[in-house]
Amino acid sequence: VNNGILIFLSEEERVLRITVGYGLEWILSDVVSRIYIDTMINYFKDARYFEGLDAATSAIHSKLSTFSWDVKSVDLSEVGSTDIN
Repeated sequence: VNNGILIFLSEEERVLRITVGYGLEWILSDVVSRIYIDTMINYFKDARYFEGLDAATSAIHSKLSTFSWDVKSVDLSEVGSTDIN
């Protein structure tokens, strides 16, 4: 399952993106991600980068916490090189 989230910020290039794995697209669509980006931008305008990232990640965490996740662990020491694609 691809449930990763990447928040990419480059102040110098003025780039801010939220990229989500396929497993989260149904929760964090581009439209929803845009709301979090706009939240961060409001802080970034005043050079309050930590606060912007903190607000967005807290909101994302709150949203994801409302869902139940069926997670199974895998012992990576038992995974052979032929198991990795």
